[in-house]
Amino acid sequence: MGFGPAAALGVQIAQPDRVVVALIGDGGMSAQLPALPMAVEQGLPVIFLVMNNRAHGTISDLQSSFFGRSYGCDFVDPDGNPYSPDFAALGRACGADGYLVAEPGELTAALKSAIGRRRPAVIDVPMVNEPVPTPGHWNIKDIYQGLFE
Repeated sequence: MGFGPAAALGVQIAQPDRVVVALIGDGGMSAQLPALPMAVEQGLPVIFLVMNNRAHGTISDLQSSFFGRSYGCDFVDPDGNPYSPDFAALGRACGADGYLVAEPGELTAALKSAIGRRRPAVIDVPMVNEPVPTPGHWNIKDIYQGLFE
């Protein structure tokens, strides 16, 4: 967790003419916030597409699975309400472009705009934190248990 933002900067430096999109979770973005002002300072047009489920979802799911509850991984305010930073506003505060996707249909327009502008950008995509396993999807718990079938 947290490798994506910094890795995307490295890819953009190595391939300056390529479009680089870092598809990352909100926890991973939070772990590497300095990548955002660095992209602005260096003029690196990386697009940070943040899948924002207001949690360290995988860690939360693993804790719940093995210990019956999650601790410190679901982002909530003091009253227990889901909470998340506004990553689009954070992007703008750092000098990047910031997009908040409110509806699924807005994602394409935000991505096209970010690609066309060739500037650092953050696209904040709110999502539901679905516990693993999700039917029809890869189950990370199998990897932690050494099951690779």
